Amino acid sequence: MIPKPDGGIAAACATAQPRLSRSNAAFKRWALSAPLNRDYVIVYFRCRGRKRVTFFTFLPSFLFIFLGGPFIESTHRNLAFTAPLTAITAAVVGVIVTLAVFFAWHVLWPRGMTGPFDAISAAIGIAATIALFRFKVGVIPVVAAVALAGLAVRFAS
Repeated sequence: MIPKPDGGIAAACATAQPRLSRSNAAFKRWALSAPLNRDYVIVYFRCRGRKRVTFFTFLPSFLFIFLGGPFIESTHRNLAFTAPLTAITAAVVGVIVTLAVFFAWHVLWPRGMTGPFDAISAAIGIAATIALFRFKVGVIPVVAAVALAGLAVRFAS
């Protein structure tokens, strides 16, 4: 019997793997022969898909960092390289600020600008800002506290 994915995808992958090492024709006959076999096939291909997505999502980032990092470090004194990188940095900061404004707008005015202002969300945000900058609390404890405060407000209303 196949382990259910909610029981752990690693167990399901390990169980499905040995069954699927057959020739293509035999594999197709076996896969279509019973509903249980189809479950093995689904779990197997889900496992393969997850591995590939993870690999191809993170591999380019690591390659850019490990292969491109030393090259970028060697160009610190060269204006032809540092000027475009400064412009790219400014563009990235602009995107981050735009996203911050977008999310703040949708959190503080959840029904649009004509709707009511959400003062509780503003108070939570101000408290988080004070905790981060004035009291130098770490980011993870602040995020956890803000999440708990948001959940408490949500469940209280």
